[in-house]
Amino acid sequence: MDTARAIAVIASTSASNVDRVNAECALAAVRASPASVDAFLTHLAHAREVAEQHACAVMLSSVIAAHWGELDGDKRRWARSGILAALERASDRGTSRALANCIDVVAQLSVVSETWDDLLPVLERAYGSVNATHREAALEVYGALTTSLGERMVAHHEALLQMFVRALDDADVRVRLAAVDAIGKLAQSWCLQNAIGPTLTICAATLVRGANVALDVGDEKMLSALLNAMSALCGVRDEVYGPENTALIDILEVALRLATNVKLNAGAIRAPALLILTKLAKKHAELLKETMSGQLDLQYDPHVLGQGGPIAAALVPPMLTISLEDVDANDEDLDEDVEGEGLDEQSSSSAALARAALRALSATLPNHFTVAPVFKLLERTGASPSAPLAWKAFAAITEGAQGAGVTSHLPALIPELTKAIQSQDLRLRAAATEAASMIVVHCQPEVADEYPEQLFPLLVSMLTSSPRSSQWAAHAALAAMCENCVGEAIIPCLNDLIVALKAQLVDGNVRTAARATASFGAVSQCALCYFNPYAESVLTLLLARAKSMDSSSGVTELQSRSLAAMATILGVIGIEYAPPGLVELLLQTAASALKSTDTVARECAHECLGKIAVALEDKFEPFAIDAASAAITALGQDVEDASNRSRGPVTTGVVEEQMAAAEALGQYFNSGVRCLQPYLPMTLEALAMASLPKRAVPLRLMAIRATEFILTPWIGDENNQNCLPLCVSVFKLLCERTTNDNAPSVVLAGMQSMSELLDKAKQIVTLPPEVLESTKEAADVIIRWQSVCQVEFEAAEEAAEQDDDESDDDIFDTLVFWAERISPQDDSDCD
Repeated sequence: MDTARAIAVIASTSASNVDRVNAECALAAVRASPASVDAFLTHLAHAREVAEQHACAVMLSSVIAAHWGELDGDKRRWARSGILAALERASDRGTSRALANCIDVVAQLSVVSETWDDLLPVLERAYGSVNATHREAALEVYGALTTSLGERMVAHHEALLQMFVRALDDADVRVRLAAVDAIGKLAQSWCLQNAIGPTLTICAATLVRGANVALDVGDEKMLSALLNAMSALCGVRDEVYGPENTALIDILEVALRLATNVKLNAGAIRAPALLILTKLAKKHAELLKETMSGQLDLQYDPHVLGQGGPIAAALVPPMLTISLEDVDANDEDLDEDVEGEGLDEQSSSSAALARAALRALSATLPNHFTVAPVFKLLERTGASPSAPLAWKAFAAITEGAQGAGVTSHLPALIPELTKAIQSQDLRLRAAATEAASMIVVHCQPEVADEYPEQLFPLLVSMLTSSPRSSQWAAHAALAAMCENCVGEAIIPCLNDLIVALKAQLVDGNVRTAARATASFGAVSQCALCYFNPYAESVLTLLLARAKSMDSSSGVTELQSRSLAAMATILGVIGIEYAPPGLVELLLQTAASALKSTDTVARECAHECLGKIAVALEDKFEPFAIDAASAAITALGQDVEDASNRSRGPVTTGVVEEQMAAAEALGQYFNSGVRCLQPYLPMTLEALAMASLPKRAVPLRLMAIRATEFILTPWIGDENNQNCLPLCVSVFKLLCERTTNDNAPSVVLAGMQSMSELLDKAKQIVTLPPEVLESTKEAADVIIRWQSVCQVEFEAAEEAAEQDDDESDDDIFDTLVFWAERISPQDDSDCD
């Protein structure tokens, strides 16, 4: 079957199945060759049937994407001309849209090394055409090009945006929809310049007027498209709008009105409206912090409005109301163990989107504007069917506020949560578990210092009573408590915890078993010597569980977690108490897992080898070089993730592997293995890369902490003067990070590492005066910075008397303690 006949069969609605199969086979053979570009363009130029033109245009995109690199310059120019000619001839909407996609594909493939001079003139003619199909196609191409051509379209941004705004008045509704979509794509461009701000403001006002008209006439499709475009405008950086960003208040008003209207379509209208509110809270926090002066009447919470509170505060009550809308949700999904963390933000239900907005608002507002209303909501819902959703809203606000404002309520909260977790209502138990987890994770170290007697029994109840869907939260809370408590605090509940974890370890659900495995390691590190009586039975169970697994999904994670947990337990009880052959098995298996393609396997291998290295000390030498090299390779992966993530008990992904690798490097250094000496400079380079500001805060923290031990392999070495260049480099790195990083936890880790390293370095070499002076200068910078921050902190406390968070105050004091170890301050300095 020839190409023309095959295309005709594919385009036909009456062809037999046999003919269709034969045509597909024939076209598959054609598409395998670069000549297919010419074949489809030629047929497109001569096809008379609209259906054939459409089929040709659709297939043309795929063959261009597959073979563009194999075409020479002449054939590429011919293809570009042919596509534009076809667009100008097209009379069918489907064909025009398919050709618009072709143009975008070619533009993306040509963006680096080629120009397409006749593209914009053709699009201008198409946009000026009397044929609405051509105008629609031109707008679709323009919108796509703002994304695919990036900086090459910057010079055209303002003119294009003005064109898109004018097209909103087009007589054809499909053209208007294409214009709205194009506005959204342009607003999402990463290279918007500040000069476009005034035009964006005009655009925002036009979209708001259009949304009001669409609402009045009941045009749901247009209203949904306008909301999506407004959402894109809310994602534009503050500096692009400049002082004109007050136009966003108009968007906020219409979005709130639509989000709170329960009669509107939840997915098409209310969902994008709620997303707008979340974006405004995240991207334009300073705008929403401005005091309301009567120009904005949201008709909510007159108490807040009467106080002249910030705009964002007036959004909290309606979001709390919407968060209760899923009261009739079923329990079918509660028996599945899910990843959990962040899952709520991925839901598109109105209640989940409202919680996302509350999460963002609570990160923006002083905590009494969000925490007090949610406590009133908990009181009001009591034991009603809405109680689970109220606890979910509380969990979202606690997470967003990072626990600020919650600590003083713990004496009343803990008994309520304990009661809820024992309830017969599965949804209430799941929601209470998530709420308790947010408290334990985000209210540290207060909860570990003051409430271990109440919280460890609560954790046992969470492990034994909470549905599988919320077990991620139970284990995250247990990990946080274990990280912040040591020894005696866990003793009263240690046996119950181990019994609960053993029950989960033999559970048929692999993910649940993996969580329990990871938690055994956390519990052993918290219990220390009190774990010894349980160590043998736990190690035996972990080993047996890992060996008994088949090849089903999730097994790699369980086996990997078992390695890490067993190594952690051995690090606690002592390597000498390991069952015969276990240490060798762990070393060999972990060394092999470093080469795995699975990130969880590599992450756990780093954890396992790091723990064993500290226990084995110089006996770790046969594995040290390969282990350190693998860790350096892991840190070299360039993953930009500056999000402030908390590390849960079960983690996956490249960032978590890098965190494990950085921690392991510190442990390899701490083992004192001297064969690592030649590798220390390149190791320091890897840690420097991992501590760059663009990396995630937990990764930066782990990398800086690892540097504290980098000189250990040189201690006691007769040739220790050879490490002087390394000393100079490590202090230079720490000085730079402590004075430039914007995360207080990373600065504190840098001060601690610098102080400890100064003590170690003085045992090994004589440090140059300039190195000592640079460390003192860095410490002085921190002391001065702390003084400024302390003043700002106290002013904020005075302005928000109901806030009870003292963690920032504590970190300031700790920073000064370590800084003054490096650069002592006399009384005159203090004065």
